Amino acid sequence: MDEAVFIDSMHKRACDLVIFHTGSNMWSPQGHPGWMRTAIDRTRRALGPDVPILILSPPDFATRKLHGFLEGHPRMEQRTQEKRQAAQELKLAFWDFYAAMRGRGSVLQWSKKGVARPDFIHFKPRFHDIMWGNLARAMMKALSERQLSPKAKPSPASFIKITDE
Repeated sequence: MDEAVFIDSMHKRACDLVIFHTGSNMWSPQGHPGWMRTAIDRTRRALGPDVPILILSPPDFATRKLHGFLEGHPRMEQRTQEKRQAAQELKLAFWDFYAAMRGRGSVLQWSKKGVARPDFIHFKPRFHDIMWGNLARAMMKALSERQLSPKAKPSPASFIKITDE
């Protein structure tokens, strides 16, 4: 997308918060951290350096192994660490979506609850309702704790580790 068009479209959206959430099909793991930083830099150029940005780790997904057994893919643990590290370095908020859904192999449990698709990669609307509700509660908790902290700084883009505990 043309830079001017991107900036114009971002301004028209009047974002109060920008959320980056990539899925499990990150086909070029070596390139992803650089692409993510490029997208963040571009967003900051469009909306200003203090735009609040939240990075979410990717969801779990399962692959078939020998004899047809399914298991969670280990790649998502590495992607989660990369995103957490980037959020800390760039002073962005981070929510561990992967941990909130209960980590490696959790897609199999979500499937048993009827909210994951048969491909063990994609999810049904009810799953998203649950997870976005969890995120909203985690954000409210983090903001409440931040407001109660005597060391709280006013910058909306400073690092907040949002947990669901």
